[in-house]
Amino acid sequence: MSGLVFFNFCKRFIIEKSNYLREDVYFAEGLLRFLNGMFYALIFTILILIFKSNELTIIKDYIEILIWIYCIIIIFMLLQFKTVRPHEVTICFTSFGIVKIDLKKTSINQNISKV
Repeated sequence: MSGLVFFNFCKRFIIEKSNYLREDVYFAEGLLRFLNGMFYALIFTILILIFKSNELTIIKDYIEILIWIYCIIIIFMLLQFKTVRPHEVTICFTSFGIVKIDLKKTSINQNISKV
């Protein structure tokens, strides 16, 4: 089983078996998707500003400043990707371990109650 398949298995397992950890997994995944979307939106905006700078007369004086600000934001976001993705993986695997322990405890308690 490859790493991505196992990671997706862990996420599906948590989502199906645990109500209180489901939100953490969804939040971590949503945060990563939000940052990815913002990253590509900023790159697309920079390209528009560069190629359409002659046609944008309203902000013509500020285009160079905007491009530099967007580049700084993109660099900052790239540095954040280094921490966000491992954080999502850590949340998923820790939650998987917690759910697995909880299921073992409930199955042990059910077996004891049957006796």
